[in-house]
Amino acid sequence: MKKPILLFCLVVITLTRGIAQDNDLAAIKLSVDVDRVSVDNSTVSPELIGRLKDRLYNKVIRLINETGVADIGYSSFLVVPKFEVLSNSVDGNGLSRVWLADCELTLKVERRAYNLQGETVFTSLTRRLTGSGSSADAAISDAVNNLQPTDPEVVTFFRASKEKINAYFQQHCAEVIADADQARNLHQYAKAIALYFSVPSNAPGTCAAEARASCQKIYGKYMEEDCQTKLIRLKACIARGLNTDSSAASYYDVMMLIIADVDGSCGYCCDAVVKQIEKIENRFDQKQKQEWELKKIQMADEKEIEKARAQGMARISSTYQPAPATVIIAK
Repeated sequence: MKKPILLFCLVVITLTRGIAQDNDLAAIKLSVDVDRVSVDNSTVSPELIGRLKDRLYNKVIRLINETGVADIGYSSFLVVPKFEVLSNSVDGNGLSRVWLADCELTLKVERRAYNLQGETVFTSLTRRLTGSGSSADAAISDAVNNLQPTDPEVVTFFRASKEKINAYFQQHCAEVIADADQARNLHQYAKAIALYFSVPSNAPGTCAAEARASCQKIYGKYMEEDCQTKLIRLKACIARGLNTDSSAASYYDVMMLIIADVDGSCGYCCDAVVKQIEKIENRFDQKQKQEWELKKIQMADEKEIEKARAQGMARISSTYQPAPATVIIAK
């Protein structure tokens, strides 16, 4: 690969959002689905609901971390917390009134939806929480606070969930590979990548190795097709910049946004983008030229390119969500 291409790839890698630190992105890691953290009670103020969701999200992540890794964004296995206020009462027997809240926290562990059958629910846990305070809102907040980051019942639940996920792939790994192969044959590359990548690294026999090899092969095709779309956008932006009397400064930010969304592991795409930028970089202002040169002088080795490829596959696996239905796996 040419040096400018390698230099450019690191730019893309460093601009990638939400990079996971664990090299084994395919290991069983549980991710809290922040968009599905819910608080159910019509009497709770919207402001309090927002605070409770944030608090629940952070507490559940800490609980998962007691059993391993809570991965944000790069996980095929989701934890969906639901917090419900069952009742609110007032104890007026003391010197001052005390509000009491009786609440319930439900945790579900799911595998992301990859087909029309929807996501798979592996396990669920319901935990009763109570709280007290000087107001109804304070009592509800206290109930959430009473969920301790080392709660043994919840930690045991997450450990059991991981074991159940392992058991599922011991039995069904070949079926997942077959579904992925079918999606690949239908040129449904994003779905195929998501299915291959959902196979944990400790799947039985050669299943995990087969899934990784197939995933990387299809990912290369997917990125080349995806690159064509981005190149069209980049070429159009450059053409507008060249057809103006300005220094192209107004188009620089747009071009950089397009470039940031290019996968750093795709050598073909990196090469094509560098060639396109060469057409207009002489019209950048001084600051933009310096920024672009600084980006180009950063070196990218094969290890970094491989990391970018794994992260790209993980992103696809983490965002592919075709169906709202749910399949329950019996306990």
